[in-house]
Amino acid sequence: MTKQLRLSGLWLGGLALVLVVLLGASGFAQARATGDYNIKLRAPDDVKQFENTGLTVVVKDSQGQPVSGVPVTFQVPADWQQNARVVPNQVMTIDGTARTSFDANMPGVVMVTAQVGNTTETARITITSQGSRVYDKQP
Repeated sequence: MTKQLRLSGLWLGGLALVLVVLLGASGFAQARATGDYNIKLRAPDDVKQFENTGLTVVVKDSQGQPVSGVPVTFQVPADWQQNARVVPNQVMTIDGTARTSFDANMPGVVMVTAQVGNTTETARITITSQGSRVYDKQP
């Protein structure tokens, strides 16, 4: 009888451990499903026309820990989509960081948005003209 009690006690202890793990995992899945993240979009303030520059997003959970494996989607406004691009426009985080490239072919101000789950952040980038090249004429 004592052996049977020990086995059932071990079985119940194991079942309790499995339940704790599953409930913790479902809480983690719930946080991922709701998309509650802290994000920081790092972008330059000024970029020259046709210049390729990097954009970086840092993604952390509610405890401030970097989050890997979540998609970050980058977007420019509809009126800029013919003149500015983010390539690739969707990147997965690695150690909480996602990197992509940005360029624009006309001067102006463009708002670039990064989205992770339900959280977005926007950066304002001023595109300055390359200027025209003046060639000296040789006499």
